[in-house]
Amino acid sequence: MPGPSDRALDTRLLRFRSRPGSEPALTLASDLLDAGRATDALDIASAGLAERPGDTDLRIIEGRSHMALGDLLKAQASLLEAAKAGQRKEPFRWLGEVLIRRGDGARAVAAH
Repeated sequence: MPGPSDRALDTRLLRFRSRPGSEPALTLASDLLDAGRATDALDIASAGLAERPGDTDLRIIEGRSHMALGDLLKAQASLLEAAKAGQRKEPFRWLGEVLIRRGDGARAVAAH
């Protein structure tokens, strides 16, 4: 049986899907990912990126969601896009994680 936080996330997700501007996509996608709901997080991040394709934070959530779902190639592509977008270190941290999982330790070290 879902707990109170699951119900709250379900409510937020339904509200977002019926009224996309009801809440920032980043906040909802991040909360969903933190709750282990990578598929839902990916859906929301994708919706947010359709509106704001250059949003680095949404791109990171997209990459992390792909990683959680085991699609390391898509995760790598998303995180590379996020890394290209600015001077932030976070995309490189997650990119290193993906590369390690793909067995590419040398490139993972370079990404950090």
